[in-house]
Amino acid sequence: MVVLDLLGRRTTLRILWELRGEALTFRALQEACGTNARLLNTRLAELRASGLVERGDGGYQMTAEGRQLSAALQPPSNHNLVAMRRQRRLRQRPAVGQHTRDVLGIERPAEKVALRFHTTERQQKLLLRERLDAFRDDG
Repeated sequence: MVVLDLLGRRTTLRILWELRGEALTFRALQEACGTNARLLNTRLAELRASGLVERGDGGYQMTAEGRQLSAALQPPSNHNLVAMRRQRRLRQRPAVGQHTRDVLGIERPAEKVALRFHTTERQQKLLLRERLDAFRDDG
């Protein structure tokens, strides 16, 4: 929670972003972040105290923990985004046994509407597996 609080403060993420490469001096970091010296000094002191940034010979740089945190904060890859969207679509479907209207406005069991109009072959297999599991649980 302490790290999340620190990351939520103004310019902290920008400082970490600018330090993702080589070490930067205080002045170079101040110009890159576009902030005043007092705020930058405060944030650097907080980041140093938390062990995310250190001051070396070439200036300020991220520690190993800081690089791990930076890697964890990277946006997901395109492959991960596709998988996340697929899972979101599966969660938004009505449960097995509920009724919904299809494209033509005809009320049908939700799983049939999903199988006909909204799913890929892999998703159909997953839905059929869910239906079989539900059937086994009832019987």
